[in-house]
Amino acid sequence: MKKKVFKGVIFDLDGTLLDTIADIADAVNRTLLESGFNEHPLAAYHYYIGSGWRKLIYETLPKGTPEKIAEAVYKKSKTRYHDNLNKTTVPYSGITELLDYLAQQKIVVAVLTNKAHEPAVKCIKEILPDRTFAFIMGKGRDFNPKPDPEGALIISEKTGIAPKKFLFIGDSDVDMITANAAGMFGVGACWGYRDEVELKESGSKVLAYHPKDVIKFLSC
Repeated sequence: MKKKVFKGVIFDLDGTLLDTIADIADAVNRTLLESGFNEHPLAAYHYYIGSGWRKLIYETLPKGTPEKIAEAVYKKSKTRYHDNLNKTTVPYSGITELLDYLAQQKIVVAVLTNKAHEPAVKCIKEILPDRTFAFIMGKGRDFNPKPDPEGALIISEKTGIAPKKFLFIGDSDVDMITANAAGMFGVGACWGYRDEVELKESGSKVLAYHPKDVIKFLSC
């Protein structure tokens, strides 16, 4: 059987390229406490993030919280996070080596995230300043957020690489659903925030337990 040789890789950001959870949790918990609500343990944020900041905040608030109060918490926490990006954020072990390998192999690399576009770009530029990405696409740009495949298909169109020639790497069901909807090869990043059960059930083609595992999937 002829092997597939992939020419492009799309990464999710939070929980895939970068471990951002502590900075996110700190910004939200501090705002919740100031607003009279309970804070949440760090592990809870593994499941709160992934669909954008507004949904994250509504997940952390008690059901029935008045919209005016919820929106105030949303705005204050978002500003706090954007003003304090990258205090503890780091790339996952093995990510820089994987990015270097992809560059050596001349494989196109892009990022598609439901994080707001400007902080997404800032995170990447500050934490991975020496790495090149063909596209960094965050929420708020002119495309529908994941799991809609629109952003992934825009990357495919602009790079001239067919969807079936892309690996799509992410740590959540949102990412695997996006990959399948776009006709891309979904790689579940088990080093991130969600578990392999979620990744399998949401349609991952393969699972990677460390970034170096991705290399063997580039030709499979």
